[in-house]
Amino acid sequence: MAILEDVPGIKVTIRVGGVNCTEYDDPDAEDEQTSCSTSSKYIESVDDSEFSIHWEVNSDYAWGPKPYLLDADIYIDGHWLMGSVVSVARLSNIDGKCEVSNFGATRLCPETGSWVVRKPKFSAVKIVEDTDQGRIERDHEVVKELANITVKISRVIDGSFNYSPNNQDTADTSFELAEKSLKGKAISHGTTFSTIGSSTQKPEFAKVRIIPEDDGPIAVFLFKYRSKEALKHELIIPRSPSPEPAVPDDFAILTDAEKDRLARDRFEELKIKRELKTEPVIKREFGDTIDLTQDESPHRPAKRVARCIDLTED
Repeated sequence: MAILEDVPGIKVTIRVGGVNCTEYDDPDAEDEQTSCSTSSKYIESVDDSEFSIHWEVNSDYAWGPKPYLLDADIYIDGHWLMGSVVSVARLSNIDGKCEVSNFGATRLCPETGSWVVRKPKFSAVKIVEDTDQGRIERDHEVVKELANITVKISRVIDGSFNYSPNNQDTADTSFELAEKSLKGKAISHGTTFSTIGSSTQKPEFAKVRIIPEDDGPIAVFLFKYRSKEALKHELIIPRSPSPEPAVPDDFAILTDAEKDRLARDRFEELKIKRELKTEPVIKREFGDTIDLTQDESPHRPAKRVARCIDLTED
């Protein structure tokens, strides 16, 4: 879960299949100018995978003496999705925290008149070659916010709970972008929503406003979603090492050049072995003294033969 040291007690995460996504540090986060404490992470996106957004407030958060609510506004690809509020009274008496899960856009279906949840999912971006300058500029505006999930946490004052917001459109978008509009960014996905939403109860809406002493959010959590290949391209995760070339185990499938090289190598090995066998070997007896100053080894002195001499003879 993403956390901020400056605002302890608040955590946000993205889940796919009920599992927290692995988060990777954004190497450019320190270079970005922000008006409040901001966490910036990368996560991996997979084609057509549905995801949900979860945030948590626990007892480490310092509420202070003044009464207010914490509001989490969720934006996907720059568009507002949904907001939810938490009060100190909602913190559990057991573990001292409150968890809020958002599984999609809660909207009123005009055909049936019932409330439904349209689930978000990662949809692949199609890159096309189009040199029309007008289209490139329009697509570039889309690219600026594309592939981002943003959660803004604000301290707010409770308003009317009878508020009815405008029904936001979550129609599917075709992510076909001109290649030049990306300007080198490795964008692989955008977010679309399920065409058929699951039925839900009518949500309770509240109109709130930020407390007077704050100029905006107190914390922002940004998640940049990319495919695994895009994460490698941006050096967020290491590239896969190139596999070693396979060594063929069948001599027949070798090329003529490979066979010639192997034959030459084997010939050189045999030649060296023959030369070693034909070199003369000089054996010396144990204890022989060798004069290294001589050009040749000295001849071995003749052996003396012991004879018996009779000294009594005349």
